[in-house]
Amino acid sequence: ATFRSTKYPVNFLGFNNKDMTPGLALELNPYQDSCSMISSINDIVNIDKKLMQTIDLMGRKSPISKNKVLFYIYDDGSVEKKIIIF
Repeated sequence: ATFRSTKYPVNFLGFNNKDMTPGLALELNPYQDSCSMISSINDIVNIDKKLMQTIDLMGRKSPISKNKVLFYIYDDGSVEKKIIIF
């Protein structure tokens, strides 16, 4: 996922009269009357990823088999946890 946000300086005028106590909920838009801020989450899907190895729960290389939890490690760094049940 990709997160896009704007970083404002501490003395930003939109923060006037706002409680900036750490731990409180974050306000998405310091301008209450503005709708110009864009927030989005984009899922990046790599359809060309190649399986590099399959490992079991103990971290040992393992062939793909049924009824066993396996981690599929791909060349793009992603990992999928799978169990094939038949």
